[in-house]
Amino acid sequence: MSLIRKLVRDHDRDRYVAALFLDKRYQTKIFPILAFNVELERIPQIVTEPQLGEIRLQWWRDTLEKIARGERVGHPVADSMAVTLARSDISTVSLLEMIDARSFDISRTIFPDFNALNSYFNKTTGAVFSLSEQIILDNKISSRELVERAGRAYGLMQIMKLLPYHTASGRIFIPQDILNEFGVDRVQLLGGQESSGLNRMLTDLRNRCRQELKTSRSLLEQVGSRVSTAYLPLALVDPYLTILERNSHNPLTHLAVLNPLQRLWLLWRGTRTSPG
Repeated sequence: MSLIRKLVRDHDRDRYVAALFLDKRYQTKIFPILAFNVELERIPQIVTEPQLGEIRLQWWRDTLEKIARGERVGHPVADSMAVTLARSDISTVSLLEMIDARSFDISRTIFPDFNALNSYFNKTTGAVFSLSEQIILDNKISSRELVERAGRAYGLMQIMKLLPYHTASGRIFIPQDILNEFGVDRVQLLGGQESSGLNRMLTDLRNRCRQELKTSRSLLEQVGSRVSTAYLPLALVDPYLTILERNSHNPLTHLAVLNPLQRLWLLWRGTRTSPG
């Protein structure tokens, strides 16, 4: 197994398994994108100060400029990205936006409102879907709305799934206006304190997520099956939501986990029907 695939397998198992269902000619181009996303997601885990995180983000900005010129930099993910860019002719704009968006991850700040969170999703989870689709469609996108809706559905699921990890590391991805609406105190949330407001807020977020997923499914029915493969990870969204809403699930201490065989079956089924 290549270093790139191992990196994705070890840090983003859901997208890794979903990518294995892609045609091999797409896998070789999409796995570097997934590895690049992993590298950005891992920055908050490996730096102790926001300034150090910004240095790493700037390194990636500078590196993108180099590989866009066809230079090799001796970094396995960067060099694999250079090959993908050369073979697929995708724009680096989305890649730069992915880097810029990750400044939030290391800032320990909070989104002021839901619009800011949606913008973040467009540049992170949405961008991964968009780039995958561009590779499959030779630098085209079937629907901007599909990219945005899918990015929100997957992103909302992730911030709820990873809530225990995020709060333990001092980060909150839920916007301030949503916390205010349900009377959830930010300090208490970071301290791992449950409340009735928290449970009502998470129910609302799951409803929002399911609505985005429903719209994504409708939009996917309008595109060909080849495009739908780029959105295969959506097949895991509702199963994760089902785990998150169980009475036995503690949203601040339990990470939602899918059985490996269940994940494989859900993704296989997703290749036979519309994702999700």
